[in-house]
Amino acid sequence: MRKGSCARVGQIFRPEITSYARIAPLVMLAPLILPFALSFASVRSPYRTGVGHTPGQPVPFSHEHHVSGLGIDCRYCHTSVERAAFAGLPPTETCMSCHSQVWTNAAMLAPVRESWRTGQPLRWTRINDLPDSSTSTIPCTSGRARAAPSTTDRSAPCP
Repeated sequence: MRKGSCARVGQIFRPEITSYARIAPLVMLAPLILPFALSFASVRSPYRTGVGHTPGQPVPFSHEHHVSGLGIDCRYCHTSVERAAFAGLPPTETCMSCHSQVWTNAAMLAPVRESWRTGQPLRWTRINDLPDSSTSTIPCTSGRARAAPSTTDRSAPCP
């Protein structure tokens, strides 16, 4: 053999073994990583978070119609919005202040009229649930936005 020349050495493993050696660590780690990845994805999935799900309500109420269409200020119905972190649900009397004169015989407002007649409040289904420690920005139709005080922060003054 001459100096500087390489002798051909026979290949020990078949060429596809190199691919297997690269994939083997992933295959061995998959059972460990996959459960965590699936649980992480499922907890944040629209199925679990309810994104896109509209629960049934006693009355088909539309904020877009009442606020944008009719120009009713948020604070007319949600009187506690400036004092509390939760806007609150309006009493039936607030609905009936208009609907005793407008849409008086509409079938979709029958639960409101029944609530007014019996004095029992409407049972709305909650569609959002923020933790007590969170603060959010509540836009108002007056064009200004304010930060809602946290219900756990007793030092925050109420507006």
